[in-house]
Amino acid sequence: MAEKKSFEDFFYSVPDSDKSNFDINNVFTAYGDWSKLEGANIIIKRIISQLLIIKGTYPFDPLFGENLLQFLYEPFDEITMDKIKDVVGEVVQQNRGKEKITYEVLKYSTGKGFRINIIIDMNGKKVKYPVDIDERLLRDEVER
Repeated sequence: MAEKKSFEDFFYSVPDSDKSNFDINNVFTAYGDWSKLEGANIIIKRIISQLLIIKGTYPFDPLFGENLLQFLYEPFDEITMDKIKDVVGEVVQQNRGKEKITYEVLKYSTGKGFRINIIIDMNGKKVKYPVDIDERLLRDEVER
């Protein structure tokens, strides 16, 4: 009788694979393959995706997503800033592992929008990634 293997056992038995953390990005390489994300880029990609996806758009996970774009057209006062910080804080908490993740939310001085700076400390190495939430995101979505 054949020995049963789990998918994970099968995957890691493929040559040149290891058990390091990685994820797949939805951007093709020059060779036509998906690009591979490693390290802090995995966490950043997950956080950004969860923040921008509209809640209810995934039929098998209707609670996934936060839709930060909804805050673009609200009056930008302390109440809105607190709501944004709460949403970002919740998503950061859900994606936190052994890494230390901090964030800051900054309002644009001109125009509609805001910036989220995500700071990830992995093994003493800090990575700061700015995420701009503005009307350009909506325009890019319409053009796709």
